[in-house]
Amino acid sequence: MAERLLVQVEHQTEHRIGLENRVIDADIRRGNLGLYAGWSFAMSLLIASVYLISTGHEGIGVTALLSDLGTLGAAFLYGDYRRRQERNKKTGS
Repeated sequence: MAERLLVQVEHQTEHRIGLENRVIDADIRRGNLGLYAGWSFAMSLLIASVYLISTGHEGIGVTALLSDLGTLGAAFLYGDYRRRQERNKKTGS
């Protein structure tokens, strides 16, 4: 009986480790996809704003450029803030 119970515990442990690995892998893929999508959006807006400025639409081109830079800056600052919060939560500060 003890042998069967130990085997069940081992299988359950392997199952949980497998699930945790799948969750971690999915989180990494999701994070990478978000980075690629954000980079693509930022580069598209940058190219569009340079094109607008070069074709004589300075007002809207500069507005698009500033919004692109502002969005990137805000995303960086928010990410930095969240990482600091997580670090403080882990250390108990």
